Amino acid sequence: MLSKSSRLPRQEFATVKKRGQLIRAKGFGLIDLKRPDHTISRFGFIVSRKVAKKATRRNKLKRLLREAVRSELNQLSSAHDIIFLAQKSLKEQSLQSISRSVNHAFQKISK
Repeated sequence: MLSKSSRLPRQEFATVKKRGQLIRAKGFGLIDLKRPDHTISRFGFIVSRKVAKKATRRNKLKRLLREAVRSELNQLSSAHDIIFLAQKSLKEQSLQSISRSVNHAFQKISK
């Protein structure tokens, strides 16, 4: 589980969406906004009803994404606000596959 300081407050999603940069990965997209004045990266997760109709399935996908982010967190070199946007293809992926995709996306961001 991500610590409370690593969670992006709901009120700041609009700012990140407006000013951030979209990056595509296998199973999800992410919107990245660099924060040079901060030290901790924060993350938000969006899984819409188009991806999974049942709330239990949407919550499971969010938990998988959170765990993948937690395990790959050391790949980020600086502070970012990141929103993960789940896609339908995420439902068929395992945790290891999601972690690899997150790792690859974090490497793109860190460049």
